[in-house]
Amino acid sequence: MKIKLLLISIFVVVSQNLLSQSTAGDSKFFAQGMFPVEDLNVVKTVEADLRALPFVEVVRLDHYSGRFFLLTSPSLSALSEADLRSWFGTLSEKISCLQIGVHGIDQVASFPFENCSEK
Repeated sequence: MKIKLLLISIFVVVSQNLLSQSTAGDSKFFAQGMFPVEDLNVVKTVEADLRALPFVEVVRLDHYSGRFFLLTSPSLSALSEADLRSWFGTLSEKISCLQIGVHGIDQVASFPFENCSEK
């Protein structure tokens, strides 16, 4: 019985180590929030610029609701608010209700966003 318990304990520890090593470099980040819809052409330009970034896999800019959602590739090791704002060009200072998280780990807030201070 003691050997069985010892083997199970070793298996759990080894499994956790392998899992953390395999997912550490595989993390994708998500970012979502709101942006002002002043000019559809500006929105289209920003969306095209975001799609051109090599470390961004998914881009959704909804000019009707003013909501955006991004998903990065695993090649990006971190995602900060400053990074994200720099990608938004002319809309960078106007984005609000920002949420950044690790895809598959952090929960994506549902829309419409609550407890959000819009600018």
